[in-house]
Amino acid sequence: MEVEKFVKEFIAVFIRQNASDVYITQKNDFVEIKFLAGNFLKKYRRLSIKQGIQLINFLKFKGGLMLSEHRRPQTGSIIFAEEGQLNQKVFGRISTIGDFQGFESLVLRLIYQQAFQQDNFFFPDQFQHLKIKAQEKGLILLCGPVGSGKTTTMYQLAKSFSQVQIMTIEDPVEIYEPSFQQFQVNFQAQMSYLELLKAALRHRPDILIIGEIRDAQTASAVIDAALSGHLVFSTLHANCANSALKRLIDWQIPASDLWSSIRLINYQRLIPTLDMQFKLLCEQLLITPELFNSYLTAEISHDWRENLDFCQKQNWISAIEKENFWYG
Repeated sequence: MEVEKFVKEFIAVFIRQNASDVYITQKNDFVEIKFLAGNFLKKYRRLSIKQGIQLINFLKFKGGLMLSEHRRPQTGSIIFAEEGQLNQKVFGRISTIGDFQGFESLVLRLIYQQAFQQDNFFFPDQFQHLKIKAQEKGLILLCGPVGSGKTTTMYQLAKSFSQVQIMTIEDPVEIYEPSFQQFQVNFQAQMSYLELLKAALRHRPDILIIGEIRDAQTASAVIDAALSGHLVFSTLHANCANSALKRLIDWQIPASDLWSSIRLINYQRLIPTLDMQFKLLCEQLLITPELFNSYLTAEISHDWRENLDFCQKQNWISAIEKENFWYG
């Protein structure tokens, strides 16, 4: 198997399918490739063990990972150039890990550089509301599950501000943006989220992007940066806007710090439409002291379900998709 040619072919297929994730998994006597597109996990192909290992090693090499490491988790990034009809660059985020039998698995997240338009939203005023709240200093928190477009929305929100200094701290850098100063976490070089955040604040950026809040330390540092008068954008994996708030509380962030620093929590999902496209639906939460405790007991909002109902009545989405996204 000519690995490079095979990778070009399968990446082209996944791009045309608008796949978000590719899973390459070793079994006892074969390697299986699956991909996630439109909330459906689809089988692509099975390879021999030899071919599968060649494929994994090729992607690891392109992503800057250690080829000799098959057990410990590794992450990296890679750029794919799709020629012809699509003619776009697609960024890939690679993650590998080996199981107790020594079988190595690889996950490839595909991040698209498609032109951003406000009609990517079912309700374009939701993006306008994001822009309005981002005029204030503090934290804009974008949340949702894997593959919901959080990073893309965050970057486009930042790009809507002209002639400002924008710095990003990511692990790894997902989208290359030449107008931003982008820094990548590197634990071997003692460049953790916290160390890079301290260094970035000394440069006083107009907008500071923290790729993802993954733990209590990073959460505390992000809130502190927002409280100190900076405009901060970040993402968090959560099932709704309220659950994002609960996670921050679970990390022992004081409630007064949260309502003082967070300008908006934006929960979003990419929902398939009847015309075979994907559009964003958002749930937006304004944090106030008066309503804070009610947010901690509620789940998905009434507004979210009203908007889903409206989308179905307008024949934008099917009844099945409304049901699929009813709880967020």
